[in-house]
Amino acid sequence: MPSGKIADVNGSMGNIESLADQLRADFGALAVSMMKMEFTRENYDRLFPDGKVHTPIGEVGIGKNQLAKLESKDLGGRQRLLGAVFQTLTDPVVVARQHREKDGGKESRLYAKSFVRNDGRHYDVVISVAVDQYENREPVSVVITTHRRNEKDVMKAIKNPADILYWKNASRGDSGDPGVNSPSPDGRHSTSTVSPETTEKSSDSRNL
Repeated sequence: MPSGKIADVNGSMGNIESLADQLRADFGALAVSMMKMEFTRENYDRLFPDGKVHTPIGEVGIGKNQLAKLESKDLGGRQRLLGAVFQTLTDPVVVARQHREKDGGKESRLYAKSFVRNDGRHYDVVISVAVDQYENREPVSVVITTHRRNEKDVMKAIKNPADILYWKNASRGDSGDPGVNSPSPDGRHSTSTVSPETTEKSSDSRNL
């Protein structure tokens, strides 16, 4: 794991309530503009050569059906998330271990990143979920879904501070987009200077 990027979950972040408060603050402070790019196979291959990408906790593969899911899910609305998939995996605000009830409690990794909305005052959270699949009897981390998620749902997914695998923490000086000054989900306490032309408009997509 990269040094200087892991939260002190055993110290001041030692309980889930204070962790949620700090993470919420970091989602606001580190929110960035969503990468805009045309939804094409060529751009997908450019972002994910050989169907893989490097993350702060190691290399992950992109599931073989992910391009098709981005194209078809939410009436095509997820096509706008092509660049966000890359941003969320390569520069997440947080990566956490979770257990997916729908998969019999199997362990997965949740990557989450915040993106500024067009109004410059609010942000959305995009998550990617990776699970272990086996190739030649060796476990390989593979992304199975990416979508927008309600911030509260992200908080609920983190059951224990010890499940945090990586944390890009603003209070420790980790840099975010310099054009954003703590936007919030509800628009309160915001002084963002991001212009509407540089951000991707939000649409709430919660289904896997």
